[in-house]
Amino acid sequence: MLQKLFGLKFSQGGLSQALDRVADRLSDKYDALLQDVRGAPATFADETSWWVGEPGWWLWTFTMPNETVFHVDKSRGSAVVKEILGDDYQGVLVSDCLSTYDPPDCRKHKCIAHH
Repeated sequence: MLQKLFGLKFSQGGLSQALDRVADRLSDKYDALLQDVRGAPATFADETSWWVGEPGWWLWTFTMPNETVFHVDKSRGSAVVKEILGDDYQGVLVSDCLSTYDPPDCRKHKCIAHH
C-alpha cells in the first residue's frame, strides 16, 4: 500500500525497525498519557478483539474527554486495567458489565446502554 500510494518501498524487517524507532521516540508521550488517565476524574474503558498476526489479542481503550490511550495486549484480564489505571486510581471507571472491570478498587459506573 505504501508503494502504491506514496512510491515507498519497505521490506517487512525495515518497516518493523521503523515502527520500533517511532515507538521509542513516542514512549515519553505515551507515559504522559498514562499519567493523564491515572489522574482523570473519569475514564471510559472498553476492549475489543484485535489481530496481531494471530487471533487472541485485545485492543483496549481508556478514554477521557480530550484523550484516548490505546493498549494492545494478549490478556483480556483485570491485570490490564490495573496496569493502565495504576494501583490508586481515584476517578470513576466507566465500563460495560464485563467482570474484568470489577476487581480494581475504585468507584465504578456501568454503561446503562449495555442493558
